[in-house]
Amino acid sequence: FAFAYSYATEGRERRFVRRAFSQYMDTRIVNHILSNPEFIKPGGQKRKITVFFTDIAGFTTLAESLPPEQTARILHTILNSFTEIIIGNGGIIDKYIGDAIMAFWGAPLKTGRDEINACRASIQCSNALDEINRSFRKDGLNEINIRIGIHTGEAIVGNLGSDRLFDFTAIGDTVNLASRLEGANKIFKTRIMVTEETLKNTGQAFLTRELGLIEVKGKAKSVRIFELISGRPDTDPKTNEIITLFHEGLELFREQRLDDAITVFDKLLQRFPDDGAAKFYRDRCKSLHQEMELTDGWDIIKMTSK
Repeated sequence: FAFAYSYATEGRERRFVRRAFSQYMDTRIVNHILSNPEFIKPGGQKRKITVFFTDIAGFTTLAESLPPEQTARILHTILNSFTEIIIGNGGIIDKYIGDAIMAFWGAPLKTGRDEINACRASIQCSNALDEINRSFRKDGLNEINIRIGIHTGEAIVGNLGSDRLFDFTAIGDTVNLASRLEGANKIFKTRIMVTEETLKNTGQAFLTRELGLIEVKGKAKSVRIFELISGRPDTDPKTNEIITLFHEGLELFREQRLDDAITVFDKLLQRFPDDGAAKFYRDRCKSLHQEMELTDGWDIIKMTSK
């Protein structure tokens, strides 16, 4: 009887903890804590994870033009939609930072499809935003855009809070780079940017466009980046033409055939004037023309701000 009472009491306590924590934390983390109580101890473990950052472009300006209540409703609509998508694809919501979301895949549990799930979630968030914008237009509101950055690598993951407050999170260069990539979308006017490291384990699951090498502020090592466009086979003749012409121009750029590259990028922009990546490289070719000699690393895009 004593054993049964103890077991029942423990069961009630576990259910209480699960209900209480699940209001603020992913259920999978709660279950992991209940099964591994030592997990609550401050500190973390080195794990390979895929980190996802998204931010609403121009949200501050939007918020200044609307009543606070309406701003809050818009933010809730977007964050709620994206949260369901991320969790539905196996991701962990790390935190909300104003109008931004940090999420990751690969801890506390790995699925073997973490990179694919993260990329799929980003495409679904992009599609969801298109639906939200259609609703905004009907209500007479301006459309909004998002930027997403994704990178895969090692990070420290675990309870990295204080003795008083539990905080399951991830820290390290992998997290910082994913955050920088989100902002780097501004350079190319793209929506989703991923690294080569993330795409290594996705096979032919997605349609991408290489954007070259980038070096973020504070880091001496460059990474190869790609625009994530869609999940195959969601392609169309227009997108394929853009990718083909852009890659032709990028190869000419790498070969230092800058005049030929400018010609190709101009051709692309005549057909698709809103392509930010082509405009960036065309202008970069023209800028490099003015230099007497191309130095080492001339083809690397160096971000001078966060």
